[in-house]
Amino acid sequence: MMNNLDLAIISAAIGSFLLFIIFQSLSFRFINQKMVIKWLILSYLFTCLGFLLFGLGLFHLSIIKLGSTFAIWLSMSLTIYTLLTINYILGFFGVAISSIRMQLLFQIGKTQSKGISKKKLLEKFNTHTIITNRLDRFVSSGELGYKSGTYFYQRHLSYFYIHGIIQKRLKVWYSSQKS
Repeated sequence: MMNNLDLAIISAAIGSFLLFIIFQSLSFRFINQKMVIKWLILSYLFTCLGFLLFGLGLFHLSIIKLGSTFAIWLSMSLTIYTLLTINYILGFFGVAISSIRMQLLFQIGKTQSKGISKKKLLEKFNTHTIITNRLDRFVSSGELGYKSGTYFYQRHLSYFYIHGIIQKRLKVWYSSQKS
C-alpha cells in the first residue's frame, strides 16, 4: 500500500515528465533541426528548474517539511523523472527523429494543406542530402570534428556512443532469451 510520500514522489515525477514532454513539444516547433540534442538537454534542465521551484513552493507553504522527508521526496522524484526522460529520449524520441519515414511525414505535415510534390521530396531525401545533413548534425553537436575535408571523432563518450552501447546490450540480452 502506498503512503502519502510515495504518492507525492510518483505524482511529482510523472508531473515533471509530462511538463518536459509539453515543453519539448512546444519548443521543437521553433528550433533548427541541428539543435535537437541541445534543446532536449535544455528542456530537461528547464523542467528540473521548474520542479525545484515547485518543491520550494511546497516547502514555503509548509506542505512538505524541510529535512529528511523533503530530501527523500526531492531526490526520489528527480531520479524517477530523470529515468523517465532518459527512457523517452533513447527509446521513443531517438528512433522517431532518426527514422526517414518520420522525417518524410514531418516534411509533408509541415506544408499543411498545400502539400509537397514527389520531386521536391526526392530532392530533400536523396542520399547526398541525407548524409550531408547527418554529418552536419554530428559536427554541430560536437560528436564529430571536421578538418581538411575529413571527419573524425571529437568525443570519446557521448550521447550517441552511450546509445549504441545500450542498444548492443539490449540486443544481446534479448537475443539470448529463450522463447
